[in-house]
Amino acid sequence: MDSKRKKDLINSLINDDNSFTDVMSRKEKKKRAKQKKFEEQLIKELEKNKKKRMEKELREKQQEKYKMPDKKLESTTSRPKQLNSNERDFQLHEPTKKKGWGKFSKFYLFLIILLVVSFLTYSIYTSFHQIDQIYIIINSTLISIFAIFFLLTSLITKESAKKKMTIFTTFILIGFIGFHIAVETNFLKLPQQAYIKDFSNQTISKVITWASNHNVKLNYEYDYSDSIKSNKVISQNVEPNTLVKDIKSLNVVVSNGPNYDLTVNIPDMIHWEIDKVLDIIEENKLNNVIIDFEFSEETRDTVIEQSRTGEIKRSDELKIKFSLGREEDLKPVAMKDLINMKEFDATLWLKRNGIKYEIKYEFSDDFEKGRVISTTPKEGTMINQKEMSVTIIISKGKKIKAPDFTQMSIEEINVWAEKNNITIHYGSEYNASIKVGNVIRASVEKGATLEEGQIVYIITSKGILKMISFGENDLEKIKSFANEHQLTLNIIEQFSDLPAGQIIDISVKAGETLNEGQGIEIIVSKGKATSIPNFIGVNITKAKEMCSSANLNCSFNYAYSTKTKNTIIYQNKSYGSEVTSGTSIILTVSNGQRPASNNSGNNNSSSGNSGSNPTPTPVCTPYTFILGGAGSTGYQTYSMIKNTSNNKYLNITPNYVGACPNGNATNGAICSSSVTSGTQVTTCDTIVVTIVLLQSSINN
Repeated sequence: MDSKRKKDLINSLINDDNSFTDVMSRKEKKKRAKQKKFEEQLIKELEKNKKKRMEKELREKQQEKYKMPDKKLESTTSRPKQLNSNERDFQLHEPTKKKGWGKFSKFYLFLIILLVVSFLTYSIYTSFHQIDQIYIIINSTLISIFAIFFLLTSLITKESAKKKMTIFTTFILIGFIGFHIAVETNFLKLPQQAYIKDFSNQTISKVITWASNHNVKLNYEYDYSDSIKSNKVISQNVEPNTLVKDIKSLNVVVSNGPNYDLTVNIPDMIHWEIDKVLDIIEENKLNNVIIDFEFSEETRDTVIEQSRTGEIKRSDELKIKFSLGREEDLKPVAMKDLINMKEFDATLWLKRNGIKYEIKYEFSDDFEKGRVISTTPKEGTMINQKEMSVTIIISKGKKIKAPDFTQMSIEEINVWAEKNNITIHYGSEYNASIKVGNVIRASVEKGATLEEGQIVYIITSKGILKMISFGENDLEKIKSFANEHQLTLNIIEQFSDLPAGQIIDISVKAGETLNEGQGIEIIVSKGKATSIPNFIGVNITKAKEMCSSANLNCSFNYAYSTKTKNTIIYQNKSYGSEVTSGTSIILTVSNGQRPASNNSGNNNSSSGNSGSNPTPTPVCTPYTFILGGAGSTGYQTYSMIKNTSNNKYLNITPNYVGACPNGNATNGAICSSSVTSGTQVTTCDTIVVTIVLLQSSINN
């Protein structure tokens, strides 16, 4: 800007000339914009000086007014004062007093800020348990910032500052709205916290994969369901949308398909039409229905025979025969397109039209198991039932090659099984060399050919099994431990100065590693030994004293004998044998000779000349039968059983077989016993134990 224009600008401001902007050309305005910073600074300085000058002039005029006579003062006050241009300009530029909000404004500001901070704190705290945590935090923060700036804007009195604050607050509001639009339209995708999904009707493989990816412990069990397909989830114990970090595990129930052992009620369907019968079959999930047709005078496609009615299992065979009508009414029919139909539906159509057929089965990658792959002849061919037959090819599903299950995790096996429609049955056993959860072996080898629906048995490792700690009197604790982990106990009782039932020695020490099915030998005290006296020939009174002295529990039977009356003629435990204190013993007492009224032909044995005792009345002594552990051969197993506890007094007969009914052919394995272990039997009973004995053992 040249010096002349600057001078004109200054003079215009001094003289309150408002025509300055009018004389500026458009070109000059552009130049002025470029020099805006300089001009604004200059104008502010000039306005400041002008304002000071006007204030000074106004003060001087007011002083002169107070010096005027009262009359003149009254005349001047009676009419409006005429202000010159400078006075008017000063009043326009006179700074207004800040009215403010006083003390209330501070309280109001404090209260609002406190509420905003509380809201933001609460929102952030609760967001830790919400799926959209990031969204909630950003949203709450924007609302809080907007509220604070809106409040500050309302309290500011300076126009320029208020204008700036309003613009800034508007930008915050625009940002808040834009953020919501971006999120709602998925333009902006914010991360979410991991949460539990609704797995209902989802395949178990998807649940397993999800649980593995989110490090969630998954427990699942199978149950029957008529409405949910096999291997799909029926229910879950955690509500959907629950955060993963808030749960310890996830339990789901997986469908095993319909329960075909369930009992259903089948009505008498004689004379029913075929479609109604098919509805009954479908509703009741019957899976063993045999449908046939034959020529009859009855209406075609109506039931003429039914094998059973009333309560039956879904898997029970049900034969239903329909009428094919009169033979002379059967006409040739065009071959229907049976491709991809279920075997049941395809064969039903053929039977319904009196067509003879043959079924062949093949593997197929394109058709599900049980679906028709092809037919001969093709669709549309006219079939003369008397001269032609149809061949249908049914899919066996994909030809599946078994992987190496020992190199796969449980999750991988389940995903593979679900994908290939293979049923997996799991078992587990302890193994010191295989990590917990890893596969030990499978019922099929790597590369074996499998069919859809086939069952594969997988054995996984339960890890290392170690012997529990135990005390001298913890025999029952060890028994419970062995029973829980399928260990075999061989309990050997010995006389000892230790109390009866106390452990003397054990083959496995606490903390030692055990293998699945391993035998444990425990030596248990029978208590102090007492010797059986010789009661034969002793008077009953003396015998009772001897029983008390030897701490034996004696009971007495009576029998006729040539021996002196009231003397002991038989004892069921041998003289000199060692037994535990308190052992029961049965003594037979002579009743003297049989009275003469009895059959004299029997007196030969009562003459006393032979010197031999008569056979006493049989006595059946009770004992508890214990099924001992298995050995490495059938003979060894029988020996272990016979020598377990009081089994040596019992009549135990071995039944050796080549393999158990369940297929177990392990040499020495116990298949069954005619008496359950722990049952009380007597010496008069016979116990048969079936044991595997291989030919190699016999030869050896």
